[in-house]
Amino acid sequence: MSRDIRLLSIAELQARYSDGSLTPSETTEACLSRAEEMNPELGAFISIDAQAARAAAQTPRPGPLSGVPLAHKDIFATPDRQPGCGVVRGALPCPPLPPSPLLARMEAAGAIDLGPLNMAGFALGTTGANALVGDARNPWDPAFCTGASSSGSAVAVAAGLAFGSIGTDSGASVRVPAALCGIVGYMPEHGALDGTGCFPLSWSADRPGVLARDPSAAVRARRHGGCQYAVRHPRRDGAAGGRPARGGLEGRAAPRRSRTASAAVGAQDGGGPRVAAVRAAHCSN
Repeated sequence: MSRDIRLLSIAELQARYSDGSLTPSETTEACLSRAEEMNPELGAFISIDAQAARAAAQTPRPGPLSGVPLAHKDIFATPDRQPGCGVVRGALPCPPLPPSPLLARMEAAGAIDLGPLNMAGFALGTTGANALVGDARNPWDPAFCTGASSSGSAVAVAAGLAFGSIGTDSGASVRVPAALCGIVGYMPEHGALDGTGCFPLSWSADRPGVLARDPSAAVRARRHGGCQYAVRHPRRDGAAGGRPARGGLEGRAAPRRSRTASAAVGAQDGGGPRVAAVRAAHCSN
């Protein structure tokens, strides 16, 4: 039995394109068919841009993501659409955002955009529940938590509705839904993926991220959607952009942070305010 093309890796998909055993139109049609069938139950997409996707698949741009169906969190502006940010199924009534350069780079690399994906309202949420536009449900079991705020971005990839997706992460909003839906969530360093044209939650913490079914696909999307300067922009620790700094929290950083926090508490106590531990009523520990 041949493997379901919707569950191929991006590398496998493009190998099939190269040997002529599969076409971008066939792949896109398979994703659209599955999305139209499953989205009423899963709530992954805010809307499915089937007509535009089919047209793009007929003559895909050559590039490293040529003919790969992707989708994006409904927090990015495109030339044809302003985001609804999980609050409305349409455009928010606010000043328009410029089109996202990140989505433009993905399309320039040959990707086929299937449409905007569900999310927690204004990117504030952790479960995937959304009383405004409908819940995004975990494809492994709709009763399970999906995670958020990039809930639809994780659901679409895990369910085989798209080969990858673009989300945003301010406090694990890519990583949590990816983990709960059994896929890969990659949040690169600040500036690696351009956040222009993305509705802001916290300008100092927001960053776009990639969700995919395997690490190589996530890295490929990051590489070909990234800013040109991010590769050469030095980090404060001296490491080149895109490479992890050595050491991380091992050995030194964790104790240093603990000492710094203790010193801050001591300074507050000495200055008049009293700092005390509190117990939140909704937390078990």
